Parts: sequence; structure tokens; C-alpha cells
Amino acid sequence: MKSNLERLYRNTDGEIVWMNRDGEVVSLPEVKKNFPLLRESFAPVQKIFTQVTHKKDSQTAGSVNNNVWDSAVTANDRLYEYGKDGQIADSKEVNQGYTRLLETVMRIKEDGAGAVREVPGYQYEKFFDAMAVANRDKWQRADAADTSFKPFAWIRTGIFGSSGGETKDPVHHNNAAIQNQSRASEAAVENAKRSDAVRQFAIDWYLKNEVKKKNMQAAGEQESYPDYIYDEALYQAILKAEEYLKPFFSYDLDDLYAIEWDSAENGGSDRDKTTLSAEKLKKSEESYYYGVSKYLPYGTYVAVEQQPYSGALEDFKNQHYRIDQPKEIEVPSVYEAGGNLNMTPRHRRKRWRRTIRSG
Repeated sequence: MKSNLERLYRNTDGEIVWMNRDGEVVSLPEVKKNFPLLRESFAPVQKIFTQVTHKKDSQTAGSVNNNVWDSAVTANDRLYEYGKDGQIADSKEVNQGYTRLLETVMRIKEDGAGAVREVPGYQYEKFFDAMAVANRDKWQRADAADTSFKPFAWIRTGIFGSSGGETKDPVHHNNAAIQNQSRASEAAVENAKRSDAVRQFAIDWYLKNEVKKKNMQAAGEQESYPDYIYDEALYQAILKAEEYLKPFFSYDLDDLYAIEWDSAENGGSDRDKTTLSAEKLKKSEESYYYGVSKYLPYGTYVAVEQQPYSGALEDFKNQHYRIDQPKEIEVPSVYEAGGNLNMTPRHRRKRWRRTIRSG
């Protein structure tokens, strides 16, 4: 649920502390394990709370009942701030205290009358990218993590050789055929140690700002080699990425926060109850594949489309589709006939579809 993600905070060290409604520290895996399932056709959806500093003058009713509003809690909207000059803070200047993992950014939107204005919004893409990085490198598919960073391979061989010294920690030079003046910065060496997924996350979310900062700082200075600024900027971007990714690698947030909503028996073809596959064919003029969820309680959910990745699931035929960005999905409250007086709201199913395209 969206509200669960809004209530997900980390402290300065990247740690998360889960709590129950009474403000007591709990083990979230145990809470989820013991959560009652009313009916098999209903998805088990529960409210999840984490520790955050509450304001003493807050008018909210309890220690965890409302830990989202600025009027109730003291928390940072993002891990790193931007200065008046537009430059992002240094990697060591992490915001202190509690920070919401789901960062807030300003976006330009039209107001319907032709005018545009800046409005705050959650950066879902970054949050779920981080979850995917942790899944790939640690929780789910920790295989061949370093496969695509080829430009540095020949530099690494030039520095450390290929006779075994390059595999030691720390690595040492053992290639007599290579001259000692091979040019590569310490930052470039460090960049090569990171996984593809971590490097790509750093490139997507931090590199642009770091290159801009390095270019401004290096104005008038002489570079030791053409890619020096890029290497240094990438290293700083990686340090920021690793700081942001800390809780994602410390806790399996995908497993803890995903909702088991797949109505297919045993989780469908991928045997995963938290994913809903649009694999049933509806033959009509439109022709589309669809999937049906379990019944969901009313509220706002965040749906994330997954890029097909496994040949065993036979879903590569859909891999050429560009996946959608994460979306907020509203499940409205619907009551039985006679109004909502002393009535329990009904659960609703969601139907998901993917239109078949030719060409």
C-alpha cells in the first residue's frame, strides 16, 4: 500500500526499526507470518509502521497512528540536499536523523488552464529501481553481477596483469610487460569493483549532478587524462548510490512489503503470489491478455510493472514492450445496498490487461 511506503523511514545509519500500532518494536517477518487470513480469496493487506521522531506538539492520536504528515513527524524528504547553486551535497553530507526512503521531488505539471507549476511528488521510480538492484545482487538473482563494464577491463589488466595478482585483495601489479605509467585514477579502480546494477543505479540517479559539479570545480584545472572527470564523478555517484541502497541490502523490502494478490493457483506460472501476470487471453476485437487479482481492501496501492527476464517463464515475447512507470491505483470503498451506516466496506478485485500489438 502507498501509506506503508510513506511510513518507511531509515535512520542516519540506514537502519529501519519496525513498530506495531502501540509504538512497540516488532519483527516485521513475524508479524506478517502471524497476520490472519480472513478468506483465501482476500489478499492479506496490513498496515506497517516504522520508527520516526514525532513532534511533541503534534495533534495526532498516537505514537504511530500518523507518521506521514510534516505536522506530525520530523523527517527528511531526501537523503542528500541541493544547494542554492543547484549542486548536490557531497557524499559524506548525508541528512541526519530519519529520512523517508520514498523521496519527494518537485515536478512540473499543467494546471488544466494552460499554466504550469511545480508540485511535490514521490519518486517511485528511484525507490523501485533500488529494490530491483538489491534483488539482483543479493535477494533473488545474484548471478554474473559484473558483466557489462567492459571499458575498464583492459585498464585493469594493464595495471594488475593476468597472472593471478589481480585476484588478490589488495590486488598488486604482476605484469612486467606493462609500463608503470599506465594512467588510471583511484576512482576508476574503485568504480570497477562495483556490480553492474549498482553502477547503473548511480548513473541513472546521481551521475548527471556529479558531472556538473566536477566540471564546475575543474574549470581551469589540468586533467591527468581525458576521462578523469567522468571517473571521479562516477565514483562520487556510486558512493551516494551505496548510501541510498543501504536499507535495501540490509532488509528484503520487496518480500516484506509486497502483497500476495495473485488469484492464480500457487502464484501462477512464476509461482510468485506477489506478482500478477497478464497471461490469460481474451479473444475479442481488441484481443488482450489479462490477470485478475485477489480481493483488495479499499485504499491506494502502488503497482509496479516488471520487465520480463526469465526464459523459463516463456515471457520473452513481451520483452520488447517498454514497461510503465510505477502507478498509484485507487481501490474505492464500496458499501452494500442501504448506505454505509454500520456497514463493512466490500473488498474489490482488480483486473489488469496488456493489449496485443502487431509489428
